[in-house]
Amino acid sequence: MSLETIIDRLERVKSTGRDCYKACCPAHADKSPSLAIRVLDDGRILMKCMAECSTKSVLDAIGLEMTDLFPEKLGEFKPEKKPFSANQLLQLIAAEATTVMMCGSTLATHPLNDADRAQLLTAVARINGALHAAGLV
Repeated sequence: MSLETIIDRLERVKSTGRDCYKACCPAHADKSPSLAIRVLDDGRILMKCMAECSTKSVLDAIGLEMTDLFPEKLGEFKPEKKPFSANQLLQLIAAEATTVMMCGSTLATHPLNDADRAQLLTAVARINGALHAAGLV
């Protein structure tokens, strides 16, 4: 399966660097991209939802299998210790920290409505996901 086939099945895909992308996660009601995608030099495709959706649930949502993340010819793979760069994780944390800050500002004057509360919980989950991906928690 090619990267293009996978990207065609996702929404709001944006390149974040060489062979790195972000998109809305199809496994949950994602309004801003939380799915990180990276293509390794050997052709393997890594996916990580910062809201903690499993890779299987992401693939199920777009009608694909785990085997679609691997090149046709399997070879010797070196383990990836940190599949996402510190810069990518910091960009995600910065964006979600803005959401947390806005919710905090709203709380100073009145309670959050259900939509704002849900957005705050999603932002916190994404920050925790990024910290986990960085090996910090």
